[in-house]
Amino acid sequence: MTQQYPFQIKDHGDKVIEMIVGDVIGPEHKVAEALRILLKKFDFVILSLKENASLHPSFAETMAELSAAGKLL
Repeated sequence: MTQQYPFQIKDHGDKVIEMIVGDVIGPEHKVAEALRILLKKFDFVILSLKENASLHPSFAETMAELSAAGKLL
C-alpha cells in the first residue's frame, strides 16, 4: 500500500526544492514537519499553494518560525 502525502515535491536542482500543497495548512499539518526537515537539507524551499490551498491563521506562528532563516520562499 502506498502512503499518501498531502503535498508534492519538485526538485529544481542546486539544493532548491518546491513543496506543492493543495489543502488548508495548520500548525499540526504534515506539511509543517516536512518543511522543518526540508529546510535542514536544502538551501531553499519554495512553498507553493494550489488554487484551493490556504494557510490557516493558526499557522502564522509556525510560518514565522519556519521562515526565520530566510530559506523558505
